[in-house]
Amino acid sequence: MLKKTNTLTFRMAVGMAFAAGAATVATAECATYGAFTKAVQDNDFTAAEILFETVELDPNCSDDLRSWGASYLARETFISAVRDTEDPAQSEKLLSKALGYEEHWRTYSELGRLAGDREDFAEAAMLYQKAINRLAEGPKEHKATDAEIEEVYQLATASVSLAGEVVELPKMRSGAPGGIFAGTIRGFVVEEVSLPITYQFNKTEFDDQGEAFAGVLADHLQEVGATKVVLSGHTDPKGDEDYNLRLSVDRAEALGKYLEESGFDGTIEVLGFGETQPPVNVLNLDPDSDEYHRLSRRVVFTLG
Repeated sequence: MLKKTNTLTFRMAVGMAFAAGAATVATAECATYGAFTKAVQDNDFTAAEILFETVELDPNCSDDLRSWGASYLARETFISAVRDTEDPAQSEKLLSKALGYEEHWRTYSELGRLAGDREDFAEAAMLYQKAINRLAEGPKEHKATDAEIEEVYQLATASVSLAGEVVELPKMRSGAPGGIFAGTIRGFVVEEVSLPITYQFNKTEFDDQGEAFAGVLADHLQEVGATKVVLSGHTDPKGDEDYNLRLSVDRAEALGKYLEESGFDGTIEVLGFGETQPPVNVLNLDPDSDEYHRLSRRVVFTLG
């Protein structure tokens, strides 16, 4: 069974996490400017929320004012979701409301955590990957430390592996590869990508999920014009260590052959590590659980 996910990263004080900004210069035409900015500055959320409806509809109110107000409402709604309720359903409702005001990587991440806590890993995978894309393309005012970026990426990868189905790997709005295929996230360089390319028991033939993800990898290599890929096979700790080492190499070689047959004409390097490099336990799983063993059975690829 899953242990409760550590929520420290996502339950930090979030004043620094959302764009703070400052109210724009008042214009005579925006009738609610004074009342709205006063409500925000007084932290009167109820009044600000009501007045924001008018600000949104009034063409005389500036886009900067609307953006500033939306950021405030999103921040306060997020804080309420993670601080003021222990009911996951209510938290999800508030977080979805916050996204309606402003898309923020931290909100997507918290929704991903809630999905993971109820073991809906397909949903968690999509939400964490949306967080990655928002980190890569969203406002820099939405602060994130390198440790937070790495954690979100690891959570996304783990959720993709545990989804039990082939989940979408969403592209950036620019059309560039996104989600766990994002190459760089605010300076955080993704050096290797772990995919749940799984195989039939004790064999080198893919199972249905493994074949689907092998196809995803083949398409990705073609899309980015890769000229070299390093494939590293990994197993869970069940069975003999030497046997697992050989099996990890054989499976990585089988993937390499599949990529060649799919049209990849670059260099393929194959490595096998057996059970010697267990995955980062970012979900705090029981190391003896089936879920953690599923994370262990993987192929990691690195582009040359």
